[in-house]
Amino acid sequence: MEFHYECSIPHRPVIEPKNPGAFISDHPIDIIKSGEFSQVPYMLGLTANDGALKSAAIYANHSLVERLNNEFEDIVPIMLFYGDQNFKQRITAIIRKFYFNDRSIGNDTKSELTDVLTDGYFYYPQRATSEIHAKYSSQPVYFYLFGYKGTLRASAYFGDPTYDYGVCHCDDLNYILNHQYMSSYRPTEADLKMNNLMTTLLYNFAKTGKPTPEITSVLKTQWKALKDNEFRYYSIIGPDDVTMRDRLFEDRYNFWKKLDIYPKLQSEGEPISNVI
Repeated sequence: MEFHYECSIPHRPVIEPKNPGAFISDHPIDIIKSGEFSQVPYMLGLTANDGALKSAAIYANHSLVERLNNEFEDIVPIMLFYGDQNFKQRITAIIRKFYFNDRSIGNDTKSELTDVLTDGYFYYPQRATSEIHAKYSSQPVYFYLFGYKGTLRASAYFGDPTYDYGVCHCDDLNYILNHQYMSSYRPTEADLKMNNLMTTLLYNFAKTGKPTPEITSVLKTQWKALKDNEFRYYSIIGPDDVTMRDRLFEDRYNFWKKLDIYPKLQSEGEPISNVI
């Protein structure tokens, strides 16, 4: 392992030769643009601070924080899976400037590191995926942001129980799956209402292809699908705080759109690594 557990997940999808039995024989984005894919209703989203999955684990080990600060230029390309890019040093410098304003990585940058990982691992890839599906699929695409701070916080299990990292990766699953493995868990009334809301959304989607086919006492806000060139999402902050919104971390998303890490998703115009 070069840094924590990145190199324990090296087996990413590949484009196979067009032989009998091949599963992915073209780039997935090219497949989507061609329309030759299974077009079904699509739901995806993220938690507000998904990157705590990783940042909490790093901050649980001070030596990892020191290494990240001292070897930022070597480690971040590994963490964010762009180590094979020609301009990786330039990209890394731009990332450090944007998120940390060139500060040292330490105990006062937990939120900033969480944002980097949220955006690089989850937000940018998922929003870009949702937008390209909305453009080329005939079926609806539904995007959500889960921002409910309930009793259960996954960041404590990922490594650092001493800091409020926000709404961590997997925190939404706490209100979908059972908790037999957590005998000490005592849900609050709000937790139970959130459980009812989340499971109802998924049940409806599985049954009808629409998460909110009708307005009810549980689902008080209609979840509208994305439109081509019109991003919008279901903001789930609490069981009684659910709204449709159209702006989500816009400065961070636009920053990643201009990074030439994912050439197939590259926005029009000059890559940021060439102009900043």
